[in-house]
Amino acid sequence: MSPSFTLPQLKTLKLDWHSEGILVMTFNRPERMNSMTPESYAEWKQVMELVHSTPAIRVLVTTGSGRAYSAGLDFSAVNKYASKKEEQEDLFERNEVTRNLAKLLITSPVPMIAAVN
Repeated sequence: MSPSFTLPQLKTLKLDWHSEGILVMTFNRPERMNSMTPESYAEWKQVMELVHSTPAIRVLVTTGSGRAYSAGLDFSAVNKYASKKEEQEDLFERNEVTRNLAKLLITSPVPMIAAVN
């Protein structure tokens, strides 16, 4: 059964809709053990905004593709922010995304289940 709303097409996350209100979010960077990049956090924030605004979603299940749930932060993706001033300003904006994601996670209107592999 397809959802009554549109699932966004994301680069680092994969979304699957299951009947009865179950949304499965898969960290989808198996070549990097699903380590998180600034883009991953922005996409996760987008998913959580969808969860907050869509009553049809009754539970969010997160999992990882490949052999890991997530290896954590991908330092190779954030090292570029250490040198130039404009890149540091971009990092500040990325930190704001992460803070907003944390707020959305804490205030989630639905249960969240981590299917850790």
